[in-house]
Amino acid sequence: MKKIEFDSYEQYLAVQKATVMKRGIGPYFCDMEMLRIAEWCRANQLQVREGACHGARAGNECDELMRNMPLAKIIGTDIVPHSGKSKTMKGDAEVVEWDFNVQNPDWLDRFDLIYTNSLDHSNDPPATLATWLDQLVWNGALFVQWNRSDLDVKGGDCFGADPLEMIDLMNFVGRLVDVIYVHCDWQKGSYLRRHGLECLVYVVRKKK
Repeated sequence: MKKIEFDSYEQYLAVQKATVMKRGIGPYFCDMEMLRIAEWCRANQLQVREGACHGARAGNECDELMRNMPLAKIIGTDIVPHSGKSKTMKGDAEVVEWDFNVQNPDWLDRFDLIYTNSLDHSNDPPATLATWLDQLVWNGALFVQWNRSDLDVKGGDCFGADPLEMIDLMNFVGRLVDVIYVHCDWQKGSYLRRHGLECLVYVVRKKK
């Protein structure tokens, strides 16, 4: 595993905010990924009424999850939200300003589903994962995307790991129950990244 150490929490925040503003609203997911997550929920009898996407920028991931799960309400969080609603996909996702490393008491034991493709922005991955798992209902599921860019660290991407290290990390904090493989030719809603996306989605539940 690789990790960038910051001199202070203030420095971490400054680097993350600079990274978000530099990259803009372009998301890093594909529609096939969200479809596979919705299919997993249906196959495993996980009825999603309320969920969260951590590191959501403009809320595109939330919109796509709700398109595949019409009965669900998915909110987004971001350290620097670009807007209160998704602009690129013209959806209705609410994105709140929040550091996902910090626990929000109102979210404890609340969500059926949590999704993120931003664990690489955590300054303490085990603690952050534990924070997210505490936000799940007892039978909820956490979906963590991993792709090849997560092997290295740079700037705001301060945590990196290979797929096997990710497995160890997930089982250290929670209970890894599945790994979803996704490959798509293009990324929906992205105007900056025209190439496709190949990723793994780790499905984690609370330890029994």
